[in-house]
Amino acid sequence: KEIEIKDRNNWFNQIGLVPQNPFLLHSSIRENIAFGIPNEQINEKKLLDVINITKLEELIKSSKDGINSNIGDKGRNISGGQKQRIAIARALYKDPTILIFDEATNSLDEKTTSEIIKIIKSIKKNKLIIVISHDKEVMKYCDKLILLQKGKLVYKRI
Repeated sequence: KEIEIKDRNNWFNQIGLVPQNPFLLHSSIRENIAFGIPNEQINEKKLLDVINITKLEELIKSSKDGINSNIGDKGRNISGGQKQRIAIARALYKDPTILIFDEATNSLDEKTTSEIIKIIKSIKKNKLIIVISHDKEVMKYCDKLILLQKGKLVYKRI
């Protein structure tokens, strides 16, 4: 997939990042997904769409205050998989052209990793997705693979 970046001064807005340890606010699920957007400007349809894609409905339904439930400092009130889902929802809410998953499944169990891979597969037709991972299971789902060792290219599957 070829991506053209027309406005080079604004190209960061076209990139969404899902890091291994996402930064989470001591705030609500809603505010963590729509990070940096004032409450009155949050697009409710877009918010519900990314919640659906990332399968956060169960967390929201089981939380006392639903989408307005506070996840605690650094997300201490939720699981690692839920943190990653919120990070993915945040990246998708931004609607970037390019999504980078940087070791996004590294600290997750096998079941949650599988669920995150399903999310990635479901959105890949509309995005350029770059996955940085040491996990061979995750690599199996990549269309192209570039293996680096000590900063040098050692393998390329295209």
